[in-house]
Amino acid sequence: TMTDTEGPSPFCIKLVATQMKKLSTEKPAVKIITEITDNNDENSPVTNSPEDVELLTFVEVYEELCKFIKMLGKIFEFVEKDVREKIDLLKELHESNPEGYKTVITMVLSEKPIDKKEKESGAIAILHLNRALEFIVEFMYAAVAASNEDSIPKICKECYDGTLAKHHPWIIRTAVKVAVYTLPSRERMLEYIRGSAPDESMIRGHIDDVVQHGKLMEHPENIEVTLVGQPYSNIMISPNNRILAATTGTSCEVIYSDKKGDAARRVIKHDSDVIAVFFHTNERLVTVTENGEVTEYEAQERSFEKLVSRRVTAFPVVCAFAQKPRLDEEKELEIWLVVKKSSAKSQKFYDVCVTGANGSIEKLLEIPSNLRKEQIAISDRVISYCQGLEVNSIILKDDDYSVVKETKYTSKNGGGHDDEHIHEIERLAVNGNFLVASISDGRVLQWSNLKTAGVSDTHHRIHWHKVGSHVAVTQFGNVLSAGAECVLARHSKGQKEPTLLPRLPAPVTGLVLSDDSSTCALIMEDNSIHTVLLSTMAIKSSLSTLEYCPRSLNTVFCSDPLRPKDVAMNGKPGTIQWFDPVTVTTQSKMHVTLENAIDGDMTTRGIRSAFRDVLTVSFTPTLAATIEKFINYDGENHLRFWQRIGNATKTKLVASIAVPNDVVFVATCQTSAASNFVNTIVTASTSGAISVWDYSEKDVREDLERSRNWQEAEIRSISNIQADGKFVSAHGQHAVLWNVKNMKIIDVLSCEDDIQKVEFAADGRHLIVSTKKGVVCWDTLCLLVVWRIQQSVGILVNSVGCFAIDGTQVMRFDAENGRVLETMQFSAPVDELIVIEQRKAILVYVAKTAKGILCNRPALIKNSGKGSEVIDLKTPFNQLARISSSTSKSISSSDQQFVRQPRPEAARLFSGPVHQLPPISFIAPLFIEKSLLPPPTRP
Repeated sequence: TMTDTEGPSPFCIKLVATQMKKLSTEKPAVKIITEITDNNDENSPVTNSPEDVELLTFVEVYEELCKFIKMLGKIFEFVEKDVREKIDLLKELHESNPEGYKTVITMVLSEKPIDKKEKESGAIAILHLNRALEFIVEFMYAAVAASNEDSIPKICKECYDGTLAKHHPWIIRTAVKVAVYTLPSRERMLEYIRGSAPDESMIRGHIDDVVQHGKLMEHPENIEVTLVGQPYSNIMISPNNRILAATTGTSCEVIYSDKKGDAARRVIKHDSDVIAVFFHTNERLVTVTENGEVTEYEAQERSFEKLVSRRVTAFPVVCAFAQKPRLDEEKELEIWLVVKKSSAKSQKFYDVCVTGANGSIEKLLEIPSNLRKEQIAISDRVISYCQGLEVNSIILKDDDYSVVKETKYTSKNGGGHDDEHIHEIERLAVNGNFLVASISDGRVLQWSNLKTAGVSDTHHRIHWHKVGSHVAVTQFGNVLSAGAECVLARHSKGQKEPTLLPRLPAPVTGLVLSDDSSTCALIMEDNSIHTVLLSTMAIKSSLSTLEYCPRSLNTVFCSDPLRPKDVAMNGKPGTIQWFDPVTVTTQSKMHVTLENAIDGDMTTRGIRSAFRDVLTVSFTPTLAATIEKFINYDGENHLRFWQRIGNATKTKLVASIAVPNDVVFVATCQTSAASNFVNTIVTASTSGAISVWDYSEKDVREDLERSRNWQEAEIRSISNIQADGKFVSAHGQHAVLWNVKNMKIIDVLSCEDDIQKVEFAADGRHLIVSTKKGVVCWDTLCLLVVWRIQQSVGILVNSVGCFAIDGTQVMRFDAENGRVLETMQFSAPVDELIVIEQRKAILVYVAKTAKGILCNRPALIKNSGKGSEVIDLKTPFNQLARISSSTSKSISSSDQQFVRQPRPEAARLFSGPVHQLPPISFIAPLFIEKSLLPPPTRP
């Protein structure tokens, strides 16, 4: 039996060869299974055949082959996992019935009279294992027969297509198409197979270049970056007040200023969520992760070097606190942990532990388990926690951590003017001898003799806030509080009224003090960080971050023709921001609603703040049109028109118009500044009403004569206006093509399925229609359906290209024929997508996912063109007929006109080569019906 310290043994080709030679002299297991299954006589001579195969020998071969599959990389984990599951199943069956599962024949005979499920059948498991074996044999044989100059990805793909591919669904086949590019070179692979490689890391080096943190990357230069994930938390200030450390998910971001005053940012990645960060000195940083790993780093010129890392507990850590040495700064920090020893709901207590020398950990006491980390505070051997309206304090001895005194204080519910709601103590903060507690009704309680008296009835009460606030207490006993009111308040001893820092950019979601109590850091609801100098109550610095507010509508996610390298999205409520996905910084902001900072969440007091936020926006180089929606209030939407000055950093409001709250679509002409329709705007409501607006720098007017409502059908989507005046509205299963000049209908396309999105390709001719079940390409010049697929995907169509979104995968395709040009993959399913051309042929993919906003950059895999190989994925897109690019581009987009064909069906009858036309007896009736008869009248 292999011990944990020995690790798994390397892949042994000799063992495989020996066992396979033994099996090759025997009757193949699959053939035996087939013969026995077809034979109903249990006493058949096959039962006693000497050509039987021992089950454990069979399993031993696959144990080694499983190591080979693992060597292929993380991308092939699904194959390895399937093989491992079948191996474990056969082992379990053999252990439960050694005689019945001694050989393959006895296994089949023992399972024949039993109606076993497919997942529990040993015979089915062997059939699945032989499928994997077939692929491995073909791949190893081809790799040995090839030369070092041959392409291993191509060899692997050919072997896969001939074996496992016929048993896998399309999505897995597509993933393997990309996965083969992560394989090492043939020379390294053969070294690993022979067992002559000095270190497995040499073989996996190439794979690790393209598989980073378990995420699929198709090109060594392609990386995935999380732009916005979890909000900032656990912020800490260095002793010299020049460095900030904040955690966000599995990352710890360190922001500091160098000697020249320039800000710099460093990111330290971890394997699990970082729950606490501390400064030992100005140059030494300590982090604690949820899985119990304590790591110490030292600041270098451009990075942080890991000094020591140890895992002090195998159980999840709820929160952590650091006790700094009082005299000897070189002494290690004393880390206090609150540990959750069970995931069961029945667990009643958390363990409070302290770390000692050499990574040892000692349990001191237990506290209730239904506590949040904000409700626990540990400092100077005093453990405080709150539950409901109770505050408990436990004072320990300095030497042996024994309990000296336990105290408890219970507050009354509704200490202010609201007794209807049941409140609780939400947060605790401690500093030396002072403890403060924040209650959900806005009260703040302060105790001034914590180390000796604990939490007694003698306390000081502050009630300035409407709801529970974030609190901190200085070493002198002054209380800081900030929350939903967008105000920082300093409550000093001897003063009746607090000193205020009003009009903060957003509600405060985090507050921390520096060691010397001279500076505090604030985390805002919009994910921004600000430092405040407490002596003057003025903002000292604001850190540039990508704003993301959960309370915003977050429905704006688009590109801007005036700023093609930036992404436009919602910021805090009422604003739009332009951010650079490469530098992950906000370049500029636009205050759309023209309102002050919006108060935070006050629902705990029954207060619901009504405010307006940006629902949608459409840009041209000279104007912007926005639609605003009321939140927490059933009011009219607001349509605003803005004149753009410069590069969009300055805007001027031209008009603001109240519109019905079902007006949610707006479209402009983004294609050409020379177009006659660059100052035309189209708005649409979900009920079907379409309005046309004429814009000028002084005024905006609605052209009532061009208002339409096609069959009073609900509108699902509208496209942007093209340079020649075309635009499309989607009504249920119909796409209506309009001429915006006179709002006459050019044609109507029936998709036989509910339409989700419509948009024109960059040529202004081909319309891409996404439905619930497929995608349709409509040539709006000839009024023909060019191609159609039956695959449920999302689409993005912009000036960069056409993209299909299928879960985590993004496919770039040609609008004219649907051919897939390139693919890439995110680590999470994509909800919305923006693609930016950073430089020529260098694409940056920005996706909104459940994990946050992810960026995949730069360009990936090969672009199609002369001399380059086009990736020919077997997707529904590539099942379409190939269309010659030379003939399809013969008509210049600049010469496009509204040419109405007699009927699209007539053109389709005669499309294609002459030798492929059906007989005249088939064409004639269709030609009469579709072309000569008058068209049906519209209802």
